[in-house]
Amino acid sequence: MNAGYAFSFLPIIFYVIGLLILYWVIRLAVRHAIQDADNRRRQQP
Repeated sequence: MNAGYAFSFLPIIFYVIGLLILYWVIRLAVRHAIQDADNRRRQQP
């Protein structure tokens, strides 16, 4: 395998890792927002 191919795949790998981290952060934020809304709904009289 030529060294040039490794450098051409490197940005793609970083891009995919960045998208996975972004997906995980958004998923965590939505989960906490839903839990917060459920807690507020239970506290209303």
